[in-house]
Amino acid sequence: MSAYVDIKTGANSGSDHLRKLVAGIPEVRRAVWTTGQFDFTLEISCKDQTDLVRIIEFLRTNAGVQESYTRLICMELGSADEALPETGRDAYKSPATPV
Repeated sequence: MSAYVDIKTGANSGSDHLRKLVAGIPEVRRAVWTTGQFDFTLEISCKDQTDLVRIIEFLRTNAGVQESYTRLICMELGSADEALPETGRDAYKSPATPV
């Protein structure tokens, strides 16, 4: 099971504290500092729902998390290791459309 967990921390809990904390959680595959409503997004891979809840509760207790929002990953469509599709305005034209 994989999920994205967005977390909002308090004023006394910065990125250094969170970085050290998630370094000890092997299920956290990636942690990024983001803009917007939440401060950080974690990508978590765990064995089941109980494991995910355990990790989230650990973060709430130890990382000064004020709010969290969890999204389960249903399917991975590609990875960074694979070639990404062409981007730009021409990438969305159908093959029958003359360029």
